[in-house]
Amino acid sequence: MIRWGVQNGHQRFRCKECGVMFTPRRPDISSANRFVWFRKWVLGKRTLEALSEESGYSERQLRRWFSEYLEDVPEWTVPRHKGIHLLIDGTWLPDGKMYHRIQGS
Repeated sequence: MIRWGVQNGHQRFRCKECGVMFTPRRPDISSANRFVWFRKWVLGKRTLEALSEESGYSERQLRRWFSEYLEDVPEWTVPRHKGIHLLIDGTWLPDGKMYHRIQGS
């Protein structure tokens, strides 16, 4: 295998035996790049349609990637010795009632 130029900013290689040219893939980098779009969707409150136009990926592809992140939800623990503040964003709850104050606080 020998170095054989650069394509789109990535080093290309050529096999001495068969002559096939290739660019090695870095799954760790591509996964990090996908997570950027997920963060924009969740934290930036962007629609899938807007992300699709900006990223060049289809809405279907973005949904597939995002479902991987949503299936593997991190577990959050709150240390017992620290106080916390609970903030609930939203006015509609499953029973259809609006709550202005949480009872028992």
